[in-house]
Amino acid sequence: MITGYAKHGDLVNARALFDAMIERDAVCWNVMIGWYAKYGKPTDALTLFRKMMRVKMNPDEVTLVAVLSACGRLGALESGRWIHSYMQNNGIHMNVHLGTALIDMYSKCGHQKDTQLIFNKL
Repeated sequence: MITGYAKHGDLVNARALFDAMIERDAVCWNVMIGWYAKYGKPTDALTLFRKMMRVKMNPDEVTLVAVLSACGRLGALESGRWIHSYMQNNGIHMNVHLGTALIDMYSKCGHQKDTQLIFNKL
């Protein structure tokens, strides 16, 4: 249901349904964070990601790609760097999807050196 609402751009009802859920798995979090990032609400995506971390739900690759996209849209370099550090500290392998998201984020934040470093690692 959340995905259905979100696919039609109805993030208000998607969020209401999300908030009404007693238990949420990573997929539910990913849907909301991802659609916020996609529909131009990067601040909401980051806010929800922080809430996800507070409730001790571990992000996966899908979560991190969406949040890095939100960071890039906002120019939120410090948040993006925190996520990059989180990946390194938690053994999250940088695959093509995460590497591309990091490149995009660093590039949009104006950090060409970091962009090049990630590109070279891929």
